[in-house]
Amino acid sequence: MSTLIIYSSKYGQTEKIAWRIAKAIGHERDSVKVMNARDALDLESLSAFDHIILGSPIYAHRHSKQIAKFIKRFRDSLETMDTAFFSVSASAAGGEEQKADATTCMDKFLSIAGFEPTRKTIFAGGLPYRRYNWLTRMVMKWIAGRAGGDTDTSQNYEYTDWDHVESFALRCLGAAEHGEAA
Repeated sequence: MSTLIIYSSKYGQTEKIAWRIAKAIGHERDSVKVMNARDALDLESLSAFDHIILGSPIYAHRHSKQIAKFIKRFRDSLETMDTAFFSVSASAAGGEEQKADATTCMDKFLSIAGFEPTRKTIFAGGLPYRRYNWLTRMVMKWIAGRAGGDTDTSQNYEYTDWDHVESFALRCLGAAEHGEAA
């Protein structure tokens, strides 16, 4: 079986998660390919793959335009395949209200895109303050402070639960091989 993992990543966390999913699946699968959404838009078809996993960060309540373009370009193929989708958001590391907000954001994106993946989840991302430009750093510090989060901009924070990532990957793998939803 062959899996294609498509991601969009602005500061690197979604890419890191995509590669961790690939590693978890790669131990069990013959073939796993990981691609940035910009490059994946150049694919002629998805026929070489049995399973597609898409990942997008959430910034300012918006998902990646590249992932939206990929879904639009390959919607007909995606509708006939086993698919999974994950969103990455620093707010998913917060309380129930922040998690619910991230889930609502993901569901709204998928609805607008007209895409119903077989499986979906939200992963907590991070606050890579050192990668942000000055303005973004200050805005993110303000947002994090209001939510009771980490505000020391001299360091980066990672909130991703790697066990959750690997569990999701293995659920995707098992469901794909047994033709069931995870």
